[in-house]
Parts: sequence; C-alpha cells; structure tokens
Amino acid sequence: AEEMRLRGYDLEQTVDALALPLYWQAEEAPGTSYHVFVHLAPPDAPPVAQADGVPVNWQRPTTSWRAGEVIVDAYTIPLTGVEAGQYNLLIGMYDPAAGGLRPKTVVDDEVVPDGYVLLQELEIGQ
Repeated sequence: AEEMRLRGYDLEQTVDALALPLYWQAEEAPGTSYHVFVHLAPPDAPPVAQADGVPVNWQRPTTSWRAGEVIVDAYTIPLTGVEAGQYNLLIGMYDPAAGGLRPKTVVDDEVVPDGYVLLQELEIGQ
C-alpha cells in the first residue's frame, strides 16, 4: 500500500488568511497522483473555506515523491467572508481520476472512515 505520512504542520493565522505548510513523507514513491485538500469547516457542517490542488503549488505531484523525501507543501486558506466562530481544520488527499476517492487514512492506528485528518480546532474572529 502507498504510505504517505503527515510529519507535521505549521499554522499562521492572520485577519484575512490561514497560512498552512504541511510536511509530508512517503515511505515509497506513490503510484497515484493525489490532490491535497484543506477544509475549514464548522463542527458537523460543510466547509466555509478551502484550498486544494497538486502538492507544492502544482509542482510536486505525489507520483514524483521519492521514498523518504520530506515534501513541504504550503496552502493559503482565505478567510474573507468567514464568520467569527469555532472551526475545524481538516486535511486529506483524494484521487481526481477516480472520482475523488480518498485513500485509506489512519490516525493513531484507527482508520478514519471519511478519509480526512483533523489538524486542530480554530477560533476565527472575535
């Protein structure tokens, strides 16, 4: 199985955007070209802001990753029009060629059925 691990992330929050570098590492070169998604969503509700695409600003498709290489993959999530409140920051991958199918996602040895990782909870605005 293709194993791509999230090694960590940084988060910088400004008034109008979130800056989110993700640090990925593949245990072997993936054979599938996945897109990464980042969703900012209220609890149990659809996303209100998002970013997605091929990793590293469309420059490093997952099929180009080498075993053991750490990929720094940064996203900007605009907060324009996002109401103040509590939100979840979710990330994951999907295969656009397979209708958006998400790879098996494991967090703390448990499979996450929806195929995303909850990075953290955030408070937006005052």
